[in-house]
Amino acid sequence: MKTLLKITLGTIAVLLLLVVLALVFINSIINPNDYKPELEKVVQDKTGFQMRINGDIELALFPQLSFAVNDVAMLDRQQQPLLALEEAKLGLELWPLLSSRVEMNDVVLTGLNLNLVKDKNGKGNWEIPNQPQTAGKQKPGSQPSDQQTPSTDEPKVQKAKPVVLAVESVQVKNMILDYKDEQAGTNQQIRNINFTTGAIASAKPFPVKLSFSYSSSKPRLSLDSRLDTTLVLDFIGQHYQMKDLNWELAAVGEPTNNKSLKGTINGHLDIDLKQQVMALNDWQIQFGELGLTLTSETKQFATAPQMSGQLSLKPLNIKRWLSSVGVELPAMASDKALSQLALNTQFKGTDKQLTLNAVNMTLDESKLTGQIAIKDFATQALQFDLQIDQFNVDHYLPPEPAKTTKPAKAPATQPESSNAPATAPATQSATVEQPVIPVETLKGLNLAGKMTLKKLIAKKAELTDVALMVEASGGLVNVKNLSAKLYEGGFKQQLTVDVRGKQPTIKANNQLEGVQLKPLLTNLMDVNQVSGIGHINSEITTKGLTASELTKQLNGLVKFKVSDGQFAGTNVNQMVCTAVAKIRKEKMGGKTWDSNTQFKSLHGQFNIRQGVAKNNDLIASLDQMKLEGDGEVDLVRQMLDYHLGLTILGQTGDLGDQACRINERYANIRWPVRCKGKFGQKEGLCGVDSERMKEVAEALVKDELKRKLDKKLDDKLGDKLKEKLGEKGSERAKELLKGLFN
Repeated sequence: MKTLLKITLGTIAVLLLLVVLALVFINSIINPNDYKPELEKVVQDKTGFQMRINGDIELALFPQLSFAVNDVAMLDRQQQPLLALEEAKLGLELWPLLSSRVEMNDVVLTGLNLNLVKDKNGKGNWEIPNQPQTAGKQKPGSQPSDQQTPSTDEPKVQKAKPVVLAVESVQVKNMILDYKDEQAGTNQQIRNINFTTGAIASAKPFPVKLSFSYSSSKPRLSLDSRLDTTLVLDFIGQHYQMKDLNWELAAVGEPTNNKSLKGTINGHLDIDLKQQVMALNDWQIQFGELGLTLTSETKQFATAPQMSGQLSLKPLNIKRWLSSVGVELPAMASDKALSQLALNTQFKGTDKQLTLNAVNMTLDESKLTGQIAIKDFATQALQFDLQIDQFNVDHYLPPEPAKTTKPAKAPATQPESSNAPATAPATQSATVEQPVIPVETLKGLNLAGKMTLKKLIAKKAELTDVALMVEASGGLVNVKNLSAKLYEGGFKQQLTVDVRGKQPTIKANNQLEGVQLKPLLTNLMDVNQVSGIGHINSEITTKGLTASELTKQLNGLVKFKVSDGQFAGTNVNQMVCTAVAKIRKEKMGGKTWDSNTQFKSLHGQFNIRQGVAKNNDLIASLDQMKLEGDGEVDLVRQMLDYHLGLTILGQTGDLGDQACRINERYANIRWPVRCKGKFGQKEGLCGVDSERMKEVAEALVKDELKRKLDKKLDDKLGDKLKEKLGEKGSERAKELLKGLFN
């Protein structure tokens, strides 16, 4: 047995010796440079590319397999430069291969220059035409030899033993990559590519450095990048780590509005292929003032990703940061608008959806909490449940125009009595009105959610306890509930916006209960003449893109009731008193009149057709009068033309001046008032209705003649009639004479 073992070992030793001698012999007598023409011809025959090896080829087979080549150039099929190489070399130890170990010396690649071009037909100059396949073709219906049904008796194939890699270093120096796309008309370049590593060994850390400069023509952009990190590659355990990443970036170009943007990315990456877990640990992303912190873990990332983590945005002056990168925001009413933004949230998701939990965001003076979820990336389905403490819309609106000391000269206008709309001068160019309904944005919405807001300020109106519930899909937006408390009352609305047709349509049901009207009307319509506690119900519809179109096509019904109110700037008692004194031809005293008129209640309804609201049943109860009204409010022209009838209640009354003392002759007469003019008009809006006043005056004159006749009959005929007819006959005769004037 020992003899057989010695013979076997001796034979193996002799064979190994012969292999070594053969390798030494081949290495000493073969010169690879003698085969350069054959190599160049093979490349051209197989690819159509013309290759020239201008430098030497170095090849060694023992004691290690090493290869080096210098000064290589290659032309594409159009005889244009495709590749140029200064030097490439590597060395491979042979003996470790027997134990599944790959040990390499320095791998060096110097001066590689690639020119890649995609022509106008979309074909790349690096593409190799398909070669005709003649060998191995199967006859129709025949079964390929390598597709035979496997036998159940075959032994199971054992998994290959993991290969262990060890490299002394990798060095890529001065590499250049140019890419031109003639179809898109773009040109991109990556230059000064330098990549170096330390000694690479399984499960042992080694340093890595990478730097390059990138530029593009569309968009015009220049980018410099430097990266330093430490890698750990455990090939056996299939566990890979990147530690202490330090990545520096600097960009300038069109995306940054030609302003320099510098940033850094730091963090750690851990990938476990066996456990299918990838973790991003303590990633710090900083671009100017913008600072993000990210930590995440993804399980089953290769099959069914399940991601979770936390994201934070450090407090950021977003307006200043955007300006630093060349993005200028439009002017806003508040200098503090967008001066502070901060975010902290947890997230989880898959490759199909993402949920942000425990959202905590600060925007200036507002704080937002809640949950936001993208339920489906494919359809962009969004769900949200948010709570906001306060938000001031006015801060983010354009600033109010500066007041000028000299008002601009107004164009000539038509008389108020004319129903024709005012027209602009012929020399004034018409401006194009911008849409207020974002059709495309609404069509793209796919959301469902609810939101609460403790305080909201919009157009100086303060709303509290705001609640919103909304759904939107395919261009149909349903606000199922919008409610709030405002001006000591409450507001509710159901709203539908439909942009699926040719024109956007809007339907709204609104309820105002117990709302103070003066601040509401002042903020919404610049009307401050009416105050009181309002109860308003409305059902309106409209359609159009612009504000003027929406106003012109406004239709609906508005029912209203106002209690404990007043008309500001108008004293009805004074107007009636002045009219009475004028009729009586008496001079009014020097009484100082209050500028307002109080009323107990007011109610009625407006029918709106094509932007004009008409009312025929206005009724208001004043202290000593009853007010009835009819007229119209033209929302398109912002004009008001309204008739009011004031009736003094009872047989006697005191309007505040002896000259207009009301007695039985002036009671229960409807005194006409007309309010006509522009919305927000401070003076001259309301006054005595001269047209209807003629009818009142005629009735009063007739009554006055009747009174004077009574007195004359009493004075001149009284005694004579008494003498002739007696007391009773005298009274009866006077009644008959009075009837002649009735």
